Amino acid sequence: LASGGYSLVELHASSRESNAGGSKVEDTFIVRPCGSKTQIDDDTLDEVSRSLLEATKHPILAHSLKSQIAELEADDNKLISRAKKLEELIEDEQINVING
Repeated sequence: LASGGYSLVELHASSRESNAGGSKVEDTFIVRPCGSKTQIDDDTLDEVSRSLLEATKHPILAHSLKSQIAELEADDNKLISRAKKLEELIEDEQINVING
């Protein structure tokens, strides 16, 4: 959804009685264009619906993204640590010149 310029605003799941006598779960998604409070155009509704359905069928993609995010955060922390060390080295090597 995000790559398509949409965001998931709300998600509701509720049990409903089915016509066959059992129960079923009904999911309600509220999706909007990113940064907007307007509804999705009718022309793009089918495309967004397919994307949302595809995402729910393949949760492994979400796990893959989570692991990629964790790796990137670890790399980020290493780079922050390295930058701090370099700043300390630069600070230690500075020579103060006093005009007198």
